[in-house]
Amino acid sequence: MKEIFKLDKKMALNDVIRNARLKINLKQEDAANLVNVTVQTYSKWENGKTEPKASQIAKLSEILSISTDEICKGKENSKLELIEFMKMVSEISRGTSDFELKMAIWESIDDDNRFINNLRNHSSIPDRYLIAEQTPDQEQLFYESDKEKNPALYDERLEMLKDQRSHLEEEEFINGLDGQSRAAYESIKTKV
Repeated sequence: MKEIFKLDKKMALNDVIRNARLKINLKQEDAANLVNVTVQTYSKWENGKTEPKASQIAKLSEILSISTDEICKGKENSKLELIEFMKMVSEISRGTSDFELKMAIWESIDDDNRFINNLRNHSSIPDRYLIAEQTPDQEQLFYESDKEKNPALYDERLEMLKDQRSHLEEEEFINGLDGQSRAAYESIKTKV
């Protein structure tokens, strides 16, 4: 598929921190003070002569409002306006199956739990309907807890029940996919 919009571009670490600092109208001196380094040290970072330590990258991330990933990988991510984002996703996803769309989302997000929680917050379906109907019973929960403490512990009956539950959940997921999504899922599963 032809790339319509480039979401990030590869840059050197020094360019990333310089651009981020300039975007928030912060002087080098102020940035240096906030990271607890001399102006000379900070200047060397932005000139590419030296690089910050891991702890300093974490602090830079906070101060400059960019992720540590953006700093370390040299990718400055861009955020579209919401309406522009929705238009582009709607247009591009017309020829995309539900599975492919979800796969693209999964590959693009860094924090799955944050995404799931945001999705729940925007969902009109109450949480009680989103939680799987088959929940492990108390015996299963105690077994899992004991197994974490003692990995050698093995209860064939409870392991079999867990496998059955997992199989049923996967089967239910696959049955919910349309034909094209199911084929894509099966092809990915056979590669794994």
